[in-house]
Amino acid sequence: MNALRILIIAVVVLPVVGCPEKDPVDQAMEDMDLEIDLESVMIADEEEPTPRLKPASGSGASQGGGNTVTYEAGPTIGEADVIEVVRKKKGQVKSCYEKELKADPGLMGTVIVAWTVSPSGKVSGARVVANSTGNRELESCVKKKITSWTFPASHGASVDIEYPFKFVPGAT
Repeated sequence: MNALRILIIAVVVLPVVGCPEKDPVDQAMEDMDLEIDLESVMIADEEEPTPRLKPASGSGASQGGGNTVTYEAGPTIGEADVIEVVRKKKGQVKSCYEKELKADPGLMGTVIVAWTVSPSGKVSGARVVANSTGNRELESCVKKKITSWTFPASHGASVDIEYPFKFVPGAT
């Protein structure tokens, strides 16, 4: 009976007495007054963000099922088309970030960009909806790159796209 009582005390008391109250990394970050917003950290294996698509104003198109816009003449580009083009052109956006990162090594945040894709696949009206980095040169460079992109041609109407680009030092 005494052996059982000692075992219970060791299991219950030792972890409470033997372990520090805080993780050493958390304590060090607190001592340095650092805070990481895990929602904004891009991890290399993280899935691509979901773009928001909607019919362009005055296009006569309608939002179909899923994230595809349809028009009387046929479907326009869909979410998969947008993700594919952004994935292929990601290096252009990354080069904008890397250039600004040299001047500001702590630069991080999200730049949400909206643009319109015509039925021919050309981009127009690129504009920044939100920019948590506060870096105007970064947003200008990203807008310029997006304006040069071409999406698949469609038989539908123009589509407005909104896409978040997350920037974190060291992320791929």
